[in-house]
Amino acid sequence: MTAGNIPTTSYDRALVMGVFHDLDPSEPTSPTQRIKYDIIGTAPHRQFILSFYKVPLFSAACSNSIENTHQIVLYESTGIIEVLLIVYSPVLVGIVAEK
Repeated sequence: MTAGNIPTTSYDRALVMGVFHDLDPSEPTSPTQRIKYDIIGTAPHRQFILSFYKVPLFSAACSNSIENTHQIVLYESTGIIEVLLIVYSPVLVGIVAEK
């Protein structure tokens, strides 16, 4: 699947896209880099928290020098989805920008 404008019929309607960045967790840029999840609370008020800490962007766009830290929080009973940008570095180059 290639990136494109959203909304579009190319993506499933039940998709959580977070920051929609080209992350590359395979490249270690920091000894503290991690992706983890937690489930907190008790049913029916649990929260699923997916955390990205110091995860670099794909090297074609920025030579793995830009790290991003953010969280996605899913709330069980309300259906609310939060995307929290903690350290976010917008990139003006990439696959789409080069076309």
